Amino acid sequence: MPNYNRISASILEGGVLKILNMKPIYSISILILISFFSVVIGHLFPPNGILISPIVMIGQTVIIVFNSRYNVVQKALLCYLFIGTNDIGIKLFAGGYTIRWGWG
Repeated sequence: MPNYNRISASILEGGVLKILNMKPIYSISILILISFFSVVIGHLFPPNGILISPIVMIGQTVIIVFNSRYNVVQKALLCYLFIGTNDIGIKLFAGGYTIRWGWG
């Protein structure tokens, strides 16, 4: 039988998840950029902003949850903050030019 603890430890030490364990300033910057581009896409390409929202939320949550520099409360608050930011941005700015024309 394979030793799964050893396999998962090797993934955490040198694999994909090591990339996610970055300094908090870098992870927050990436999360802000993801939210910003999501809102811009929602504004310029109206239905696509709402369609990519689940992907954006999953991506932001993965970045926050797998970053071991935060404790549990900070992870929960950051997830709440960035999912809320994406939702509010889409509600305020999605639709873009189609709102002026009366299409949406």
